[in-house]
Amino acid sequence: MGDQTRALVAQLAGATEEGGLDALLARWLELLRRRSWKLRRTGDADTMAQLRERCAHFLKALAETLEISDGLEVGAPVFREAVQSLSFTAGWMAGATLPVTDAVALVYALEEVLGWRQPRFFQSLMVVVTEAFAASLVQREHAHHRDVMEKSQVVCDIHQRLPALFLVGDPDRQALEDAAGRVMMLAAMRDARVVLVDGSALLAPEAVFPVACPMLVEHAQAASVNVVVGGVSPLLARELPAAKGTLVFFETFAEAMAAAMEAGNLAWAER
Repeated sequence: MGDQTRALVAQLAGATEEGGLDALLARWLELLRRRSWKLRRTGDADTMAQLRERCAHFLKALAETLEISDGLEVGAPVFREAVQSLSFTAGWMAGATLPVTDAVALVYALEEVLGWRQPRFFQSLMVVVTEAFAASLVQREHAHHRDVMEKSQVVCDIHQRLPALFLVGDPDRQALEDAAGRVMMLAAMRDARVVLVDGSALLAPEAVFPVACPMLVEHAQAASVNVVVGGVSPLLARELPAAKGTLVFFETFAEAMAAAMEAGNLAWAER
Protein backbone atom coordinates (compact mmCIF):
# COMPACT_ATOMS: atom_id res chain seq x y z
CA MET A 1 0.00 0.00 0.00
CA GLY A 2 1.37 3.41 -0.95
CA ASP A 3 1.87 6.18 1.59
CA GLN A 4 -0.87 8.26 0.02
CA THR A 5 -3.41 5.46 0.10
CA ARG A 6 -2.38 4.53 3.65
CA ALA A 7 -3.06 8.08 4.77
CA LEU A 8 -6.51 8.05 3.17
CA VAL A 9 -7.31 4.71 4.78
CA ALA A 10 -6.37 6.16 8.14
CA GLN A 11 -8.42 9.26 7.43
CA LEU A 12 -11.49 7.21 6.50
CA ALA A 13 -10.99 4.97 9.52
CA GLY A 14 -10.70 8.03 11.74
CA ALA A 15 -13.88 9.48 10.30
CA THR A 16 -15.77 6.27 11.00
CA GLU A 17 -14.33 5.97 14.51
CA GLU A 18 -15.57 9.42 15.48
CA GLY A 19 -19.18 8.30 15.23
CA GLY A 20 -19.08 5.13 13.27
CA LEU A 21 -19.98 4.60 9.64
CA ASP A 22 -23.51 5.80 10.33
CA ALA A 23 -22.29 9.23 11.35
CA LEU A 24 -20.16 9.56 8.23
CA LEU A 25 -23.07 8.37 6.13
CA ALA A 26 -25.45 10.82 7.80
CA ARG A 27 -23.12 13.75 7.04
CA TRP A 28 -22.81 12.61 3.42
CA LEU A 29 -26.57 12.37 2.93
CA GLU A 30 -27.18 15.68 4.69
CA LEU A 31 -24.74 17.41 2.35
CA LEU A 32 -26.47 15.72 -0.59
CA ARG A 33 -29.88 16.84 0.63
CA ARG A 34 -28.67 20.42 0.91
CA ARG A 35 -27.48 20.31 -2.71
CA SER A 36 -30.68 18.66 -3.99
CA TRP A 37 -33.73 20.81 -4.59
CA LYS A 38 -35.94 17.75 -5.09
CA LEU A 39 -34.83 15.94 -1.94
CA ARG A 40 -35.30 19.10 0.12
CA ARG A 41 -38.72 19.76 -1.38
CA THR A 42 -40.23 16.27 -1.29
CA GLY A 43 -38.53 14.78 1.76
CA ASP A 44 -39.58 11.31 0.63
CA ALA A 45 -38.72 9.02 3.55
CA ASP A 46 -38.74 5.86 1.42
CA THR A 47 -36.41 7.37 -1.18
CA MET A 48 -34.00 8.57 1.51
CA ALA A 49 -34.07 5.17 3.23
CA GLN A 50 -33.18 3.37 0.01
CA LEU A 51 -30.52 5.94 -0.82
CA ARG A 52 -29.04 5.56 2.65
CA GLU A 53 -28.83 1.78 2.27
CA ARG A 54 -27.10 2.03 -1.12
CA CYS A 55 -24.65 4.69 -0.01
CA ALA A 56 -23.80 2.67 3.11
CA HIS A 57 -22.92 -0.29 0.91
CA PHE A 58 -20.65 1.92 -1.19
CA LEU A 59 -18.84 3.36 1.83
CA LYS A 60 -18.22 -0.11 3.20
CA ALA A 61 -16.94 -1.34 -0.17
CA LEU A 62 -14.70 1.74 -0.52
CA ALA A 63 -13.19 1.28 2.94
CA GLU A 64 -12.46 -2.40 2.25
CA THR A 65 -10.97 -1.55 -1.14
CA LEU A 66 -8.63 1.11 0.23
CA GLU A 67 -7.23 -1.35 2.77
CA ILE A 68 -5.81 -3.53 -0.03
CA SER A 69 -5.27 -0.97 -2.79
CA ASP A 70 -1.90 0.49 -3.76
CA GLY A 71 -3.45 3.56 -5.34
CA LEU A 72 -6.62 5.42 -6.26
CA GLU A 73 -7.15 4.22 -9.83
CA VAL A 74 -10.89 3.77 -10.11
CA GLY A 75 -10.42 1.56 -13.15
CA ALA A 76 -8.27 -0.95 -11.24
CA PRO A 77 -9.82 -4.39 -10.63
CA VAL A 78 -9.61 -3.89 -6.86
CA PHE A 79 -12.13 -1.03 -7.12
CA ARG A 80 -14.68 -3.13 -9.03
CA GLU A 81 -17.10 -3.71 -6.15
CA ALA A 82 -17.02 -0.11 -4.99
CA VAL A 83 -17.49 1.20 -8.53
CA GLN A 84 -20.35 -1.20 -9.19
CA SER A 85 -22.03 -0.16 -5.96
CA LEU A 86 -21.81 3.53 -6.86
CA SER A 87 -22.89 2.79 -10.43
CA PHE A 88 -25.97 0.89 -9.24
CA THR A 89 -26.81 3.75 -6.92
CA ALA A 90 -26.69 6.27 -9.76
CA GLY A 91 -28.80 3.99 -11.95
CA TRP A 92 -31.32 3.61 -9.15
CA MET A 93 -31.48 7.41 -8.80
CA ALA A 94 -32.41 7.69 -12.45
CA GLY A 95 -35.12 5.07 -11.98
CA ALA A 96 -36.39 6.93 -8.92
CA THR A 97 -36.84 10.03 -11.16
CA LEU A 98 -34.19 12.02 -9.32
CA PRO A 99 -32.45 14.50 -11.63
CA VAL A 100 -28.93 13.93 -12.91
CA THR A 101 -27.81 16.91 -10.83
CA ASP A 102 -28.52 14.80 -7.73
CA ALA A 103 -26.24 12.05 -9.03
CA VAL A 104 -23.54 14.67 -9.59
CA ALA A 105 -24.18 16.11 -6.14
CA LEU A 106 -23.69 12.63 -4.69
CA VAL A 107 -20.01 12.75 -5.68
CA TYR A 108 -19.50 16.38 -4.69
CA ALA A 109 -21.00 15.69 -1.26
CA LEU A 110 -18.78 12.62 -0.84
CA GLU A 111 -15.70 14.66 -1.72
CA GLU A 112 -16.68 17.32 0.80
CA VAL A 113 -17.43 14.93 3.65
CA LEU A 114 -14.22 12.94 3.16
CA GLY A 115 -12.11 16.05 2.65
CA TRP A 116 -9.67 14.30 0.32
CA ARG A 117 -7.72 16.45 -2.10
CA GLN A 118 -7.78 13.89 -4.87
CA PRO A 119 -9.49 15.60 -7.84
CA ARG A 120 -8.63 12.84 -10.31
CA PHE A 121 -10.22 10.19 -8.08
CA PHE A 122 -13.48 12.11 -7.69
CA GLN A 123 -13.54 13.07 -11.37
CA SER A 124 -13.42 9.36 -12.16
CA LEU A 125 -16.29 8.73 -9.76
CA MET A 126 -18.19 11.52 -11.51
CA VAL A 127 -17.76 9.71 -14.82
CA VAL A 128 -19.07 6.52 -13.21
CA VAL A 129 -22.27 8.10 -11.87
CA THR A 130 -23.08 10.12 -14.99
CA GLU A 131 -22.57 7.17 -17.34
CA ALA A 132 -24.63 4.88 -15.09
CA PHE A 133 -27.37 7.49 -14.82
CA ALA A 134 -27.49 7.94 -18.60
CA ALA A 135 -27.51 4.17 -19.22
CA SER A 136 -30.42 3.76 -16.81
CA LEU A 137 -32.39 6.45 -18.63
CA VAL A 138 -31.77 4.73 -21.96
CA GLN A 139 -32.89 1.37 -20.55
CA ARG A 140 -36.01 2.97 -19.11
CA GLU A 141 -36.87 4.58 -22.44
CA HIS A 142 -36.31 1.29 -24.27
CA ALA A 143 -38.62 -0.48 -21.81
CA HIS A 144 -41.24 2.24 -22.23
CA HIS A 145 -40.95 2.08 -26.01
CA ARG A 146 -41.28 -1.72 -25.94
CA ASP A 147 -44.38 -1.45 -23.79
CA VAL A 148 -45.90 1.12 -26.15
CA MET A 149 -45.10 -1.00 -29.19
CA GLU A 150 -46.66 -4.11 -27.63
CA LYS A 151 -49.84 -2.18 -26.95
CA SER A 152 -49.81 -0.56 -30.42
CA GLN A 153 -50.01 -3.80 -32.42
CA VAL A 154 -53.73 -4.04 -33.09
CA VAL A 155 -55.46 -7.42 -33.13
CA CYS A 156 -59.15 -7.36 -34.12
CA ASP A 157 -61.94 -9.05 -36.08
CA ILE A 158 -62.47 -7.70 -39.59
CA HIS A 159 -64.97 -10.48 -40.20
CA GLN A 160 -66.38 -13.00 -37.74
CA ARG A 161 -64.00 -15.59 -39.22
CA LEU A 162 -61.18 -13.30 -40.32
CA PRO A 163 -58.89 -12.13 -37.49
CA ALA A 164 -56.46 -9.39 -38.39
CA LEU A 165 -53.19 -8.02 -37.06
CA PHE A 166 -52.19 -4.45 -37.89
CA LEU A 167 -48.48 -3.87 -37.32
CA VAL A 168 -47.65 -0.32 -36.26
CA GLY A 169 -44.45 1.69 -35.78
CA ASP A 170 -41.24 -0.25 -35.18
CA PRO A 171 -42.08 -3.24 -32.96
CA ASP A 172 -39.19 -5.35 -31.68
CA ARG A 173 -39.05 -9.14 -31.57
CA GLN A 174 -40.84 -9.35 -28.24
CA ALA A 175 -43.72 -7.14 -29.42
CA LEU A 176 -44.00 -9.16 -32.65
CA GLU A 177 -44.05 -12.46 -30.79
CA ASP A 178 -46.77 -11.15 -28.49
CA ALA A 179 -48.85 -9.83 -31.41
CA ALA A 180 -48.48 -13.04 -33.45
CA GLY A 181 -49.55 -15.10 -30.47
CA ARG A 182 -52.62 -12.92 -29.86
CA VAL A 183 -53.87 -13.02 -33.45
CA MET A 184 -53.38 -16.78 -33.67
CA MET A 185 -55.29 -17.24 -30.41
CA LEU A 186 -58.12 -15.20 -31.88
CA ALA A 187 -58.01 -17.35 -35.01
CA ALA A 188 -58.42 -20.48 -32.88
CA MET A 189 -61.34 -18.91 -31.02
CA ARG A 190 -63.05 -17.96 -34.31
CA ASP A 191 -62.21 -21.26 -36.03
CA ALA A 192 -60.67 -19.18 -38.81
CA ARG A 193 -58.77 -20.65 -41.74
CA VAL A 194 -57.14 -17.38 -42.76
CA VAL A 195 -55.43 -14.58 -40.83
CA LEU A 196 -54.85 -11.12 -42.30
CA VAL A 197 -51.69 -9.20 -41.35
CA ASP A 198 -51.07 -5.65 -42.55
CA GLY A 199 -47.82 -3.70 -42.31
CA SER A 200 -48.84 -0.48 -44.02
CA ALA A 201 -48.29 1.47 -40.77
CA LEU A 202 -44.76 0.15 -40.16
CA LEU A 203 -41.93 2.66 -40.13
CA ALA A 204 -39.48 0.20 -41.71
CA PRO A 205 -41.22 -2.86 -43.20
CA GLU A 206 -37.90 -4.09 -44.60
CA ALA A 207 -36.58 -4.41 -41.03
CA VAL A 208 -39.71 -5.79 -39.36
CA PHE A 209 -41.00 -8.38 -41.82
CA PRO A 210 -37.81 -10.50 -41.93
CA VAL A 211 -38.24 -10.91 -38.17
CA ALA A 212 -42.03 -11.27 -38.19
CA CYS A 213 -42.42 -13.73 -41.06
CA PRO A 214 -40.67 -16.74 -39.45
CA MET A 215 -42.83 -16.20 -36.36
CA LEU A 216 -45.98 -16.04 -38.44
CA VAL A 217 -45.00 -19.18 -40.36
CA GLU A 218 -44.37 -21.10 -37.16
CA HIS A 219 -47.66 -20.02 -35.58
CA ALA A 220 -49.62 -20.53 -38.81
CA GLN A 221 -48.34 -24.04 -39.34
CA ALA A 222 -49.09 -24.96 -35.74
CA ALA A 223 -52.64 -23.56 -36.05
CA SER A 224 -53.20 -24.87 -39.62
CA VAL A 225 -54.13 -21.45 -41.00
CA ASN A 226 -52.90 -19.40 -43.93
CA VAL A 227 -51.66 -15.85 -43.52
CA VAL A 228 -52.30 -13.09 -46.03
CA VAL A 229 -49.93 -10.17 -45.60
CA GLY A 230 -50.50 -6.64 -46.89
CA GLY A 231 -48.19 -3.66 -47.03
CA VAL A 232 -45.29 -5.58 -48.60
CA SER A 233 -43.62 -4.19 -51.70
CA PRO A 234 -42.91 -6.61 -54.58
CA LEU A 235 -39.17 -6.17 -54.02
CA LEU A 236 -39.44 -7.01 -50.34
CA ALA A 237 -41.82 -9.90 -51.02
CA ARG A 238 -39.17 -11.64 -53.12
CA GLU A 239 -36.82 -11.64 -50.13
CA LEU A 240 -39.32 -13.02 -47.59
CA PRO A 241 -40.06 -16.70 -46.94
CA ALA A 242 -43.44 -17.77 -48.36
CA ALA A 243 -43.17 -21.18 -46.63
CA LYS A 244 -45.00 -23.16 -49.30
CA GLY A 245 -48.02 -20.90 -49.47
CA THR A 246 -48.46 -20.39 -45.73
CA LEU A 247 -47.72 -16.69 -46.27
CA VAL A 248 -49.00 -14.74 -49.28
CA PHE A 249 -47.86 -11.15 -49.82
CA PHE A 250 -49.65 -8.16 -51.34
CA GLU A 251 -48.57 -4.56 -51.76
CA THR A 252 -51.74 -2.90 -50.52
CA PHE A 253 -54.20 -3.58 -47.75
CA ALA A 254 -57.12 -3.63 -50.20
CA GLU A 255 -55.50 -6.41 -52.24
CA ALA A 256 -54.65 -8.40 -49.12
CA MET A 257 -58.17 -7.96 -47.77
CA ALA A 258 -59.78 -9.21 -50.96
CA ALA A 259 -57.42 -12.18 -51.13
CA ALA A 260 -58.08 -13.10 -47.49
CA MET A 261 -61.84 -12.98 -47.97
CA GLU A 262 -61.54 -15.17 -51.06
CA ALA A 263 -59.16 -17.64 -49.41
CA GLY A 264 -61.48 -18.02 -46.45
CA ASN A 265 -64.54 -18.29 -48.71
CA LEU A 266 -66.08 -15.43 -46.76
CA ALA A 267 -68.77 -12.94 -47.71
CA TRP A 268 -69.56 -9.59 -46.14
CA ALA A 269 -73.16 -10.66 -45.73
CA GLU A 270 -72.00 -13.13 -43.05
CA ARG A 271 -70.83 -10.35 -40.80
